Amino acid sequence: SLERLIRTQRDKADQVVMKEFNSQMNAEVERIHHSLQDFDEHKEAINRLDSGQRQLAKQLTALQELLSCKVDRVEVPLIQNAGERVKAADQFRLETGPKIESIESKLEKLEEQIDSKEERSAIVERMQAIYREFQNRPEKCFIEDKIEFPLEELRQRYESLQSIIDCVQPQKIAESLDKSRSELKTMMDETKTLKSQLDRLSTQVTSHKVDAGMADDSIS
Repeated sequence: SLERLIRTQRDKADQVVMKEFNSQMNAEVERIHHSLQDFDEHKEAINRLDSGQRQLAKQLTALQELLSCKVDRVEVPLIQNAGERVKAADQFRLETGPKIESIESKLEKLEEQIDSKEERSAIVERMQAIYREFQNRPEKCFIEDKIEFPLEELRQRYESLQSIIDCVQPQKIAESLDKSRSELKTMMDETKTLKSQLDRLSTQVTSHKVDAGMADDSIS
């Protein structure tokens, strides 16, 4: 009759609505599932989301059971409650996103600090190696015998050689030649003067001899 037809049409309409709702719910759950895969490295958040996902799975199972039979008006609040839980899970994902990014940033800084500690460890090892080399350094007496004393002897030889070199420097050679030339000129001048004096003396002696001979001749 008419009442039966109305009830049948109403049931068909309810089934269409439930199928559409089920499709939307499956799409939303799939989206949430993909979103949850981004949080694999954060156990605490994953555990909480997994718990919510299990509850959603139970709700979806209940919805599927409802879809397989006639939907009663009293069961509609359960469907609405499931939708609200889906929205709450999505909101939780949005709220935990920045916190997880902050955790990742802290992990990166921690890794940098660990790398820095490894570099400091390498520096410490290098300093220890240098200290061991310093402990194996030669003793002072060895340095004096093998280095300082030979250097002192070499310095003395250098000074002696330098004095010899100074003696044969061109300027000093020129000065020595000028001095010798001056002394030679003085000696030549003195010799010339002496020779001149000897010539005058010889002339005087010869003159005296001539005068004496003439005197002897006059006496005779």
